[in-house]
Amino acid sequence: AMEDDPWKGVIAAAHDQGKAFWGAMRINDGHGGDYAPRSRFGVKHPQYYVDDQCAAEFHPPAPDGSVPPCHHLNYALPEVQAHRKELITQLCSRYDIDGFELDFTRDIGHNFTKADFWQAADIMTEFLRDIRRLLDQIGSVRGRPLGFGARIPGTLGVCKKSGLDVETWINDGLLTSLTPSVYYDT
Repeated sequence: AMEDDPWKGVIAAAHDQGKAFWGAMRINDGHGGDYAPRSRFGVKHPQYYVDDQCAAEFHPPAPDGSVPPCHHLNYALPEVQAHRKELITQLCSRYDIDGFELDFTRDIGHNFTKADFWQAADIMTEFLRDIRRLLDQIGSVRGRPLGFGARIPGTLGVCKKSGLDVETWINDGLLTSLTPSVYYDT
């Protein structure tokens, strides 16, 4: 019932006003324990982080000047992808949302280890293909399609350098919306 789940009421109110309501997920967000608790998944599986093997070129220092381990999920691991797809499936099946967006603009490029980065674009493109299929299946059951979007860095050059093959995503029709954006902001 809506009174037991406020999100159902919020989504219904948006629909009553003729507005679409989309879910979203940040691909990786490195906020540590100083800002928010780690996910149960990450706490239970610390081996799924890129840690000190992160392929990103820049790792910001902590307030004390030290560079902490990189607590970002490694998308080269099937377990990480399966977990994220399950979260998306649960959200999109539970709620009457109109679409789903992946946000690649938080902590850009921290999605793979140095050893896996050479295949990052292919891995991430296949991950998007899997999500597109999931959304199509849910939409088929629901009787209407779900949109699929991505918030990406503002230039194709930064996208490529970060392991994102946006041109293929567009050419293959994986997305219904694309939002180039600046780092951390809209």
